Amino acid sequence: MRKVEITEDSADAILRQMLVEDYFDLVNDIESMGKEPNLNKAQEGDLIDSIKYRNALQTLLEYYLPYERYLEVVGLDGG
Repeated sequence: MRKVEITEDSADAILRQMLVEDYFDLVNDIESMGKEPNLNKAQEGDLIDSIKYRNALQTLLEYYLPYERYLEVVGLDGG
């Protein structure tokens, strides 16, 4: 097996990208669930959990991303 070494900067970039992708996937899931007219109890629980997870991801994004990029990702850049 080959050993792959990466720099801390590369690891940080990978982590940031994964957080952004997870955030957008979660936002899309929340939007889809929110459009469903008749969610069952399990789906309602999933929606509530997804919103909590999205909020937690926003906190992580605020910490890991440059401020302007954070505003852009979470849709607070006015655009």
